[in-house]
Amino acid sequence: MKTLIIHPKDQSTAFLETIYSTIPKADKTVITSGISLAGVNELIRTHEEVIFCGHGSMLGLFSVGQFNGVSEYDYIINQETADLLNNKKKIIAIWCYAAMYIQDFLLNPAFCTDMFISEMGESNAFGLKDITEIQIEESNACFANELSTLIHKKPSEIYQQFQIGAYSQLTKTNPIAAYNFKRLFCSKEEFIN
Repeated sequence: MKTLIIHPKDQSTAFLETIYSTIPKADKTVITSGISLAGVNELIRTHEEVIFCGHGSMLGLFSVGQFNGVSEYDYIINQETADLLNNKKKIIAIWCYAAMYIQDFLLNPAFCTDMFISEMGESNAFGLKDITEIQIEESNACFANELSTLIHKKPSEIYQQFQIGAYSQLTKTNPIAAYNFKRLFCSKEEFIN
């Protein structure tokens, strides 16, 4: 069974490539640019497991100008996409406020992030003081590395392992990791269809 990965090409989220790097090439379809929203939706229809990475909001995953006919600030994963995600075996959604998207559309099983600080500008916007670029890079790398080792597991197992893994340990010394760690979620029974 192949896993579909939608990760709009963007240097600021390149660290997220690590997440799916451990999935064998023959077992994944990676889309970073160059197709239409209709093309993405067709791929979603034909895959049972999906991973979405990049920048977004509670309304979906931004295209960042990488997809045909979709402007930079429009969504490549949007409300229309949600209907296609209802019957997936696994959803991994790593973008800012993905958890709100997952909850709003009652999608499961899913492992996702709420607001996730991965850049200095986001750190400043959310009031984290005296943060260094090194702390942000350390948080990004630790998160992506840990998720890459767990990517073959069910969303609930991923979430449980994060509670005791390397990223949870990093929260003791890294305020970015501490902020992000509190914003990791997996779908819960109360919003199962």
